[in-house]
Amino acid sequence: MQHESVLEAMNNACFIHGMSADLRIESGQNTVIDLLASDVIDGLTNVFRTMS
Repeated sequence: MQHESVLEAMNNACFIHGMSADLRIESGQNTVIDLLASDVIDGLTNVFRTMS
């Protein structure tokens, strides 16, 4: 998901982090109120599993 274009790489990064937050909320691990940045980071592996 890396590109020569910095803008495309940043777009992909934003998408992946947003998807991580969405998956954590959908699974019931977090709510919109108690979602922390560290929770989003912990959820990144699930995003990569769903994308491959």
